[in-house]
Amino acid sequence: MAGWDSTATHPLKNDNDMFKIEHPPFLYHKYQIKPDPSPVFNYTYNQKDQPVYPESTYEYQPLNENAILNYIDKLSNDAVRQQLKESIDYIQQLSFQVDLLNVEAEKKTLSQNHSTNATTIDKNVNTSWDSLVDRIINETDQKASLYLQNKFKCSTLDQKRTIFKSILNKAYDLMTNRFGNFLIQKLLELGAEDQVQALVNTMRGRILILTCEPFGCHVVQKVLDHVSEPVKAELISELFVKIPETITHKYACHVWQKVFEVRWSSDTTPMMNHIHESLKGRWAQIALDETGSLVIQNIFENLTEEDKRPVLDEVLQSTVMIAKGQWGNWVIQHILEQAEKSSDRETAFQTVIKEAVQLSMDQFASKVVEKALRIGGEQFMTKFIKRISTVSCSHRPRVALVDIASDQYGNYVVQWLINNASEEQKISTCRLIKRHMVSLRGSKYGQRVAFLVEKVLRNVEVTTYPSS
Repeated sequence: MAGWDSTATHPLKNDNDMFKIEHPPFLYHKYQIKPDPSPVFNYTYNQKDQPVYPESTYEYQPLNENAILNYIDKLSNDAVRQQLKESIDYIQQLSFQVDLLNVEAEKKTLSQNHSTNATTIDKNVNTSWDSLVDRIINETDQKASLYLQNKFKCSTLDQKRTIFKSILNKAYDLMTNRFGNFLIQKLLELGAEDQVQALVNTMRGRILILTCEPFGCHVVQKVLDHVSEPVKAELISELFVKIPETITHKYACHVWQKVFEVRWSSDTTPMMNHIHESLKGRWAQIALDETGSLVIQNIFENLTEEDKRPVLDEVLQSTVMIAKGQWGNWVIQHILEQAEKSSDRETAFQTVIKEAVQLSMDQFASKVVEKALRIGGEQFMTKFIKRISTVSCSHRPRVALVDIASDQYGNYVVQWLINNASEEQKISTCRLIKRHMVSLRGSKYGQRVAFLVEKVLRNVEVTTYPSS
């Protein structure tokens, strides 16, 4: 590809005889001459019909390929136009070659970095384990953590002892490290009994702090899987000094859930008595907490009837308040669906029926109502419909059913009733609602129920002639 002709007279040379050649805009960019800021390049000409160029500056302007090609096509001199096009092709080829060189250089840099890493973490007996541990702690080095985990798993007994010695010296710092905690967990899984005991000794007196750490809490959970029951009880007892503060803590709550999941061969009553004594009268508030609601559901699923009875009793006494909570409603739903004793489930169902109106019109308690309707069967649905069809939530003569149907959240409960009730219940409910269709159609939320009612009653003959 031909390039610029070095012997040709350049259009920008200060030779007035050569200014007869039109000046394409890309040369401004090439020679760092600032063009006219207007979108169209308008030039003035002197008496000899020669263009007068803007004053030269040294501000770089980006190339505009379309503008270049447009100006080249407008050139009157065929030879210059051809030479410029060839030059542009040549520049594009050079640009492509430069891009290829940049890619090769980048690949070479990545290869060198990979080689450096491989040299730094070399799989041989001369590797400095202390330096790798320091890299995990000081640089949060994930590769060093993974390498040590694999090395400990596959090494000889002598190498394992050497690696463990380097780790044990800074075990606590690793427990609270983003990647170091995984290394400690791996040692708890694969380490010998004396090594696990050495790690436990490092944790003694620090269980409360580790439990409230974002990474340390995982180590505490793991250690409960790999120590004897007396050691478990000893470690858990360190949490007793701050049970109310840790039971709903963002990280400590996971440790408490692990504690309740532990299967003890001995009697756990003394431990649970201590917990109940610290949290007596507080279980309802715990149920309203985001993490506390999970802890309570975990208690319901994993503890014996005797151990969870105090929690159940307090929750059932505050069913309405808890059901209205963003997180508490899940606790009540859990009791409705999974409580072991039928009497506990019956108590919860009766509360839903008794407080059907206010629960149905609450943002979160309405979910409890829908759950009760789904799992309560036809008998519960009959009692529920009877309750909301006979009571009024105001001094007006209309039944609460209509108020619920017009409510922002209650309308979903009524829609569910209409869609899932038996044919007889569905028609009787729709006839009650139809008496107040004007009010429902004027309601933003009630019009949804009104549409369903009309759909159900469309093929049902309704006579309004008074009986004799």
